[in-house]
Amino acid sequence: MSPKKRPAKNLPKNKNFWRSRTAFLFAAIGFAVGLGNVWRFPYLAHKFGGGAFLVPYFIALFTLGLPLLIMEFGLGQRASKGMIGAFGDIKKKFSALGFLGQTAGILVLSYYVVIMAWIVLFLIYSFQSPLPWAENPAAFFYNDLLQASNLIQSETLLNMPILYALILCWLSIFFCVRYGVRSVEKVIMISMPLPIILLTLLGFRGLFLEGAFEGLRYYMSPNLSLLFEADIWLAAASQIFFSIGIGLGVMISFASYNKETQGLVGSAAITAISNSGVSLLAGVVVFTILGHMSLKTGMPIEHVIQSGPGLVFVVLPQAMTLLPGVGQMGANIFSIFFFLSLFALAIDSAFSIVEALLTTLKDKFGYHREQSFAGVVCLVGFLISLIYATSSGLRFLEFIDQYVIFYLMVIIGLLQCIAVGWFSDIHGLKDYINSVSRNKIGNRWIFAIRFLIPAVLIVLLTVNLL
Repeated sequence: MSPKKRPAKNLPKNKNFWRSRTAFLFAAIGFAVGLGNVWRFPYLAHKFGGGAFLVPYFIALFTLGLPLLIMEFGLGQRASKGMIGAFGDIKKKFSALGFLGQTAGILVLSYYVVIMAWIVLFLIYSFQSPLPWAENPAAFFYNDLLQASNLIQSETLLNMPILYALILCWLSIFFCVRYGVRSVEKVIMISMPLPIILLTLLGFRGLFLEGAFEGLRYYMSPNLSLLFEADIWLAAASQIFFSIGIGLGVMISFASYNKETQGLVGSAAITAISNSGVSLLAGVVVFTILGHMSLKTGMPIEHVIQSGPGLVFVVLPQAMTLLPGVGQMGANIFSIFFFLSLFALAIDSAFSIVEALLTTLKDKFGYHREQSFAGVVCLVGFLISLIYATSSGLRFLEFIDQYVIFYLMVIIGLLQCIAVGWFSDIHGLKDYINSVSRNKIGNRWIFAIRFLIPAVLIVLLTVNLL
């Protein structure tokens, strides 16, 4: 059955659209799959019952993540605008919600690119033999690389290696987005599958390491008793929400470049499931390496596993120095592949946020100055990110990530549901989504947007505020 025809919209002049559904899917998956899949999901799975964590995780995926993703895809494609324009179409005052989402995107981007700079430096150092962090990974990361201070100082100096890597990262982002979706399409066809291929190779190699299956046992052994505790459900909901990246306007922006009859429900399902699949794969990579490390050092895995930068810049680099190979070559190759994977994961998410910001500018001022807008946004982003390239940068990063981004994104997600569920024609949005999609959504989707998801997000906010 062909989609219903709708009246033609007054589309912006010179606006390009995705050449294919594959390009759109690659872009959406590339944004969703990021560093959190590697440094947060495996830790949470281990902490909250191993295989048992997958029960609330996939329930959250289909009751929280997927409905929100369908909503953002529908808003962007129907309006053919970025976040500010799409919410402004609901009510003019809701443009402020779009502005809030774009602000959150700038904050996330400002430190995300600095983490990319760390990855670039680790990738460069991976070619040295022996690996420079072999003696003391923690000292190498915090003292030698970051030159980190425990305090936020009033006078700080720029860390020059990080500054140079930061310039390289921002230039890379600029070249990814300078021609809008046309340049994004070319990059994403390589950068999206590359980390999945590399992680698959690392996971396959990891399975043949001594102690690998002991590591996998720690990763996936189910503790079903935890299913009766609230923490596991909140952790699963939080991971789904933040991993997909709801509230930053990226998915709305990407969908705005779809042709009006592009199917949405299936695309949202493919994006969400792909994101979760990469998370599971990353867990295999992490825990096969940690299993080998545990065997070689006699240190229990539960004593070294952690979340965040400490996992990928301290624990795993230490484990890589213990990998078998011809001399140091095995550790070097593993390290190169691993940090190249991280960079590919990170740059997709980074330039996606930039493209969402650019979409808003182009909606407002026209699509004939894409390269100029890209240059301005990247320059401003670079200047903001300089604060994280100082000795106090890690403290700023931890503060913004833990105490600003979490609350801001949850509030934005909650406000989105209220705006769409209670102040827009949500039945009309549902009908539009169904008119272009082979797979249909029903009243359960409306119930999720209006009641279920807001309730979950309110609980997340309340628990973290107490």
